[in-house]
Amino acid sequence: FNRLQIPKENFKQVNGDDTVLAGYYKNASLFVYPSLYEGFGIPPLEAMHHGCPVVSSNAGSIPEVVGNAALLFDPYSVESIRNNIISVLYDNKLRLSLTSKGFEQVKKFSWEKCAKETYKVYKKVLQWRHLFLILVDKMAHVFKKFLLEKGYKVFDTSRSVLTNNSNYLKNNLKLV
Repeated sequence: FNRLQIPKENFKQVNGDDTVLAGYYKNASLFVYPSLYEGFGIPPLEAMHHGCPVVSSNAGSIPEVVGNAALLFDPYSVESIRNNIISVLYDNKLRLSLTSKGFEQVKKFSWEKCAKETYKVYKKVLQWRHLFLILVDKMAHVFKKFLLEKGYKVFDTSRSVLTNNSNYLKNNLKLV
């Protein structure tokens, strides 16, 4: 806090459930998120959902998650963090703009949408897996033909990769 030249008594760290957290978001002047890396970044979206303007680092996935609804800073630059905090605290027009944009940004994300998108990915993976198994099956038959042409005796223990979901080359072709 000293490096940012902001009195420490202006900050308070508390623990609580979602109701307590929502109250803090709703009554805060801004939400500062100085993360160095995030896989997604849910806290800035939570703040936006409750009408709290967001000042966040530009690291990881955060810029994509917050879009233009947050003021971004370099998390390694104290000056950048300080300037953005001061801008939001003292520029009412900016604060209202970020709040309004935050409400719009949050609409892009929901657990229902997340579930639907995840389902689509799994469905596509299963479709590709099926196509991959067909390809492996075809390659195994070509390889078997090649071995036979070279004079090897091959014993086939399975009709198809698709019938038993095994690795055809590893489990089903044995050189005699």
